[in-house]
Amino acid sequence: MTENETFLPKISRKKLEELTDPWDYFYAILDLYFDEMDDKWDDYVWERVNDDQAVLLIYRNLSDQVSNWWFVQMIYNWYWYSVFETVFMDLLEQTWLKKTVEILKEAKSYYEKYKEKFENVDREDWDAFSNLYKECPEFEKIDDKFYKIWDSDDNILLKYVKENISNYVILTD
Repeated sequence: MTENETFLPKISRKKLEELTDPWDYFYAILDLYFDEMDDKWDDYVWERVNDDQAVLLIYRNLSDQVSNWWFVQMIYNWYWYSVFETVFMDLLEQTWLKKTVEILKEAKSYYEKYKEKFENVDREDWDAFSNLYKECPEFEKIDDKFYKIWDSDDNILLKYVKENISNYVILTD
């Protein structure tokens, strides 16, 4: 592999075809990336992923953060940068996740409104983190919006990944 090649791990076509749950399917692919990150380093993989792979990796982080403690945690844990300050939302829209993009744009506007609170929160104080939920109440309504579309958007993303599988992995027989 040269420095400029896209990282495309190999996976059994049969293994992927057996997976029906979107997240089982995503993790079958993502685990290959994580293994390479563990073996080499994160930057080694990140420097070699294409746009579709980057979207899947960031979408995974977004989903993990929001499903745990909602948008406030995602922002508090510094994932705001990859979601709001990169081309992620533009690329995500290309994967047909229009509703998620709408929610993320709304979340970004609230993040910008409360950016100073997030930047100045005492990261050593659990209560300071907890207070962000009270101090930034608009996030609660977008958390609800995200949960309402989450399953359907996971299925939309699954369809996109399957239709564009060669952008994620090399299938073997």
